[in-house]
Amino acid sequence: MLKYVRATKEHFEDFFRLRCEPENIKWAGHINAPDKSKLLYWFVIQLSRCDRLIYLFYKNNEIVGYFYIDKFDDFVEISFGVSSKHSNQNFGCEMVQIGFDIIKQHYYKKINAWVSEKNFKSIEILKRNKFNMTSEFEFRKLPQVPGGDKFYLWSICL
Repeated sequence: MLKYVRATKEHFEDFFRLRCEPENIKWAGHINAPDKSKLLYWFVIQLSRCDRLIYLFYKNNEIVGYFYIDKFDDFVEISFGVSSKHSNQNFGCEMVQIGFDIIKQHYYKKINAWVSEKNFKSIEILKRNKFNMTSEFEFRKLPQVPGGDKFYLWSICL
């Protein structure tokens, strides 16, 4: 079972390692690993926001993934990333299920997620957690995805 913590500045090194993995670089819309000082600056700002929660997930004290919850008036949006060292171990599904419990504590029932039609691992995680793909999409240019990509809105009501 995964353990999770609400991120603090002390967790930055773990977060930085995750964000430097090739798959996380790609789906975050970058070409290269982030500049450490710039990511730290961004991370600290995110931690101070009242409309965003960041959680980090661990297995045997090793970082497994991150999970964002962005709060809006009547729904939340989630995004997540799983370490490539721990992909295909069902940790993404477990992170989302734990995320459901956290979200319920904040009295939200509707959860949205924007996911690339080419991000097959994230799509599988959402499907396993009973999200429904809507017809709504937005086109995003990602440096590592030739021609850009459609990001579809996935949704679930708890």
